[in-house]
Amino acid sequence: MIHITFILLSLVTMYSAVEIEGNAVNSFIVCEAEMYKKLQCVNATQINIISANYGRTNKTECPVDDYYTSTSLPNVMNNDTCFNDISSSPYLLTYCPDNYYCTVYANNEFYGDVCEGIYKYTEVKYQCIPFNS
Repeated sequence: MIHITFILLSLVTMYSAVEIEGNAVNSFIVCEAEMYKKLQCVNATQINIISANYGRTNKTECPVDDYYTSTSLPNVMNNDTCFNDISSSPYLLTYCPDNYYCTVYANNEFYGDVCEGIYKYTEVKYQCIPFNS
């Protein structure tokens, strides 16, 4: 069995796992305010992206801080059904698969502003699989 270790770069990183073909499927979250975080596999494994979204699919992930609620963006959490499937993003396809780490971004410059005025996050579902699988 493959042992998977995660380097948590933030307290808001979410981790969950299910099994697909004997390898855990993990969920990695990067909040828009963080801009980016490093996704990493260890123990001679590489990243295999299952899916990736940028936007907002629930109201509890990546809570909004006081800055957003005190400015002109009082409704930044109201939409939980705006997202863009970024699984085939040229960046993700180039830098994440077949590598043991990659930087995951959560900003409009990479994926477009799919829901203007809404506080967004990137969620990547991935596996750490042995190299040459």
